[in-house]
Amino acid sequence: SGGRRQGSARGCVRERQIMAATFAKEVAALIRNNNSMQLAQRLAIMSTDTSKKQFLDWLSTRTYGQGLSECERAMPDDWAEVVCHTVKAASLKRDGNLLDAYTHQEAAFEAFLRVFKTLSRHWCPILKVLVIDLRKLGAQADVQQRAKGQPEEAIKLEGAGRVMRKCLAQELRDDDNEHHQLRTYGALHVANQCQRVFFALNTLKHVKSLVLPPGLSVQEFPASDRVTWHYFQGRMALMESRFDQAEQDLSFAFNNCPQGHVANRRRILSYLVPVRLLLHQAKPSPTRRAALPTQALLERYKLPEFEGIVDAFRSGNVQKFKESLEEHADFFVQRSIYVLLHKLTLCVYRTLFKKAHAVVGKSQVKLEVLVAAVRARPPEHAVLEELWLGFNPLGDEAAVCLSTLALSNGGRALKSLDLCKTELSEDGAKLLLHHVQSDESAWARLDLSFNAISEQTMASFARAKVMWINQGSRIEPSAAGPPEKAWPTCDAARYVLD
Repeated sequence: SGGRRQGSARGCVRERQIMAATFAKEVAALIRNNNSMQLAQRLAIMSTDTSKKQFLDWLSTRTYGQGLSECERAMPDDWAEVVCHTVKAASLKRDGNLLDAYTHQEAAFEAFLRVFKTLSRHWCPILKVLVIDLRKLGAQADVQQRAKGQPEEAIKLEGAGRVMRKCLAQELRDDDNEHHQLRTYGALHVANQCQRVFFALNTLKHVKSLVLPPGLSVQEFPASDRVTWHYFQGRMALMESRFDQAEQDLSFAFNNCPQGHVANRRRILSYLVPVRLLLHQAKPSPTRRAALPTQALLERYKLPEFEGIVDAFRSGNVQKFKESLEEHADFFVQRSIYVLLHKLTLCVYRTLFKKAHAVVGKSQVKLEVLVAAVRARPPEHAVLEELWLGFNPLGDEAAVCLSTLALSNGGRALKSLDLCKTELSEDGAKLLLHHVQSDESAWARLDLSFNAISEQTMASFARAKVMWINQGSRIEPSAAGPPEKAWPTCDAARYVLD
């Protein structure tokens, strides 16, 4: 019985060794056949290949040296190092040992670079897989070390960035191959992974020091790499307040990112929208599409955080802008755009003042008008039924500006407007009359008493079916309206009580 058990155990071990050898032979065949795409899939950390899983099970109980010997039987020594290190990294990651897994992945990456020096662009897929796994394992290892209370050892992501920069500076230069087969075609992908690391570590000074190997311009690299490159370069320009360049880079990234990659397009938009707001102009030039995002666009890419911001920017609603900014502050801070959006407050004021200028209709606008416009903006949800401005020397511009703004912002329910003794002249009254006649107003009472307004203009208000106060001191109903109780002489105390 004991002999049968021992024989069974030896048979099981032998079976596992055969399976391990099968994976090594399959990888060797891919190398001989120059099948870089499938080989890259096999070497990826998250590969679900059956034979690789069996090799992982076999290697989990053995040392790296034993695994390397098994690989060297089937393939050249340099490739054996690459394969064995990647499989060992996957095995350790599965066991939860991310620190050692990163060490093996870094060794696999450096071993491949030694092989890559004699190869061409055709083998770039393997370079891309190895460098992505290196960055991810570095980040995961750092998280694990911090969770263990060892933050001083959380330096693997920084180490990954250092290895990538070295690769970019020294390993990807190519003077051996034809132009269309240059190994340099993998450089932009490595540079993009570097940028990811630098943004994650907030070491943005290194982004500016990235230098691509000579031989290729950015336009010659694959489209996917160019989109990522312009995305990070746009973010960097945004940080440095180079808004024109940021808009150019981010627009390129958004316009060339495939429609199906919704998450990536949403990520790009979260930085492109603030830039477009800053560069907004009434008629965008052909070279800069600085248009405001539509409501449909924000809904499509699930960016409700910007809806209130954009709406307030359009309407000049300063209070709504500030409320939206504070409500979604965490979202904006996480993306490092909170301070940038806060700068837009002045632009919202500008929109408000432009509307006030349009209402006044003169080339010069008094400061009092602008101050009154700011104070007259109620919250978006407010319902304004009465507006008492009497006994204030507002003049024509401010009086008309305030009343018009009140109507345009939650003032559709306005029923009473008091402009008693506000130094309103005949011209100001006519402007106000024009507004009343051109807009279906719900006004029931309009107090224009103690202003230098002619009887003819007052009669025009009456024909507009608006209650009015004549130049005396008592309210007279319009001919079309029902009789109303007379009010006493205008008195500031009455307005305080109301």
